[in-house]
Amino acid sequence: MSAVEQESEPKPGLIYYVDSIASPEHPESNHDVVFFDPNSETAMVLHGVSPVDSYARNGAVIAQRVIAPELAKISDPFVTLGFLSGILEEASDEIRRKTHGFSSTTATVIKLFPFSQESMSQFVVMNIGDGLALKLGAPDGHKEITQETFYNPPYANHIMEAARGILNFVETPQEAQRLPEQFRYLLLNRGRFAAHLGQRYRTRPDIQGGMLFQGGRIGIFSPGVGHNLKSGEIFELMQENQPAQAITREAHRMASRKDHPRAFPSDISAIVIEHPKR
Repeated sequence: MSAVEQESEPKPGLIYYVDSIASPEHPESNHDVVFFDPNSETAMVLHGVSPVDSYARNGAVIAQRVIAPELAKISDPFVTLGFLSGILEEASDEIRRKTHGFSSTTATVIKLFPFSQESMSQFVVMNIGDGLALKLGAPDGHKEITQETFYNPPYANHIMEAARGILNFVETPQEAQRLPEQFRYLLLNRGRFAAHLGQRYRTRPDIQGGMLFQGGRIGIFSPGVGHNLKSGEIFELMQENQPAQAITREAHRMASRKDHPRAFPSDISAIVIEHPKR
C-alpha cells in the first residue's frame, strides 16, 4: 500500500509537492500516512507507531479517515481552537476503540483557506507529537510554525526543546559525547516522549495559524524529517524545484548513516504547499 493518498485531482491554485520513503530499518513497510486533498485544501502527515510492526500503520489510517472529512466541512477560517482540538480528540478516541491501545500516531495537519483575490491563503496547522511545520516567504521570512507536544509536559517540554536546539550543532560522535548527560540521553532517545493520538494521555495539540502569500511555501513533515535534518537544511531544500523529494532524500541519507549521532531511522514524509505567483 502506498503511503501517499490523494483525495482529488489538483485544481488551479495551490501547488502540492508530496513524497514519502520508508525507514532504512524496514524499507518494505512505510508506517506513515500522507494525505492531501486539493479540493478541500487539506493535507496531513501521520506517523503510525505500535509495539507490533504489522499494527503500526493502523492508528495513522484511522486518524486520517476521521480527520479528513471533518476538515473538508470547514469553510470559515476563524474556526475555534476548541472545535479543531475536538476533531483530534475524536480521532484519538477512535484509534483506542479500534486498536485497543496497540497503535497510535503523530499528526501534523494543515487546512488552508485561499482568499478570493488569490493573493494569499490563510492557514491553520495542528500538531500532536514530533512532526514539524515550516514556512518560508513574506512577510516573516523563514519560520518554524509548530512546537512538538509531549505526553509528560512538566518533565519533557523544555528539556526536549533544548535538545532539539542542540541537534543543530552536533556533527560528530565526539560532540555528542561532550553533551551533558541528560541532553545526550534525550538526543539519542528523541521521539520517545512525543505525544500521540490513541494514547491514554490527553495532550493539548499545538495549533497555529498564519498567512501564506504569493511565492511562499509551507511544509509539513513527519518526525523522520525533523529528527534527521537541521531546520536550516530543511528551509534550504524547501526552495528546490521538487522540494518534498529533495527533503525526503536528504533525510533518508542522514537516517541511513549509522556512524552519525543525528541519524534517526524512521519513515520520512513531506508535503510542501506553494502559493504560486500569478
